[in-house]
Amino acid sequence: MLRLYFFSLALFFGLAPSFAQTLETIEAVEYDPAVDRWFVTNESNILQTRDNGNSYQFFGSVSATHGMEVVDNMLIVINDGTIHAIDLATAQILGSITIARTGFLNGMGSQPGEVIVSDFATGKIHRIDISEPTKMKSKVLVAKTRTRPNGVVVDARNNRAVIVNWGSNAPILAVDLSTGRLSTLVKDTGIGNLDGIDMDSEGNFYISSWSPARITKFNNDFSKSSVVVEGADAGLFNPADISYSLQTKTLGVANRGNSTPSFYYFAEKPDLPQPSEDGVSAN
Repeated sequence: MLRLYFFSLALFFGLAPSFAQTLETIEAVEYDPAVDRWFVTNESNILQTRDNGNSYQFFGSVSATHGMEVVDNMLIVINDGTIHAIDLATAQILGSITIARTGFLNGMGSQPGEVIVSDFATGKIHRIDISEPTKMKSKVLVAKTRTRPNGVVVDARNNRAVIVNWGSNAPILAVDLSTGRLSTLVKDTGIGNLDGIDMDSEGNFYISSWSPARITKFNNDFSKSSVVVEGADAGLFNPADISYSLQTKTLGVANRGNSTPSFYYFAEKPDLPQPSEDGVSAN
């Protein structure tokens, strides 16, 4: 068996000297495994970093206000009420869709061919077909969650989208992607203002909360949880959207409170050999 341990990989507080501006009002980070880079939303543009925030470059010409997903060789972003599909190689916009009668598009999860988007204001969950980015189509998956839905992740193995919510003692919900049926995974989490959610390769969920500032890890059936990062000393300031890199086992966090991303590395470490009855270490 392997066991995980946590330590901070990088924590940084500014831009490279070549930038005249500073990071402000960041809301989301997203990892691109093809070229080992992170995207960061930033007020009126999208930034990319290939060295964990030591330097930044602009990515394309479109803005992203909230959720981002790397899927199907594209970066899908929320920009207020519009969703853009951007080519990862050229940074060109491949297509856009504006969803009618939205209030506040916020979180986003993905799987090949589609993204699932939460509307914080109306409680709706939207399903966007991105298989043809020039002709994206949307439909309502859930008409009303009766919560303030925020972060979304698609758990493909269980054919569901898992949704975290804003508010005190906020619940965690799931929606069946075949039927649209909504269910409650955790009614009382004991933490407030849940913002971001993502998964690791073992099917565990990582969830960011503002109250307290914390990253909580849940197992796949939500029967167990543990705190893996907590507080300002660990670099958390109103942690918003998060992204887990399966390739590097790194969790990226967009800290809305100080407009700074932080990164946390979860390494795998083999258990130590246990001695056998004859005193010889057993493998």
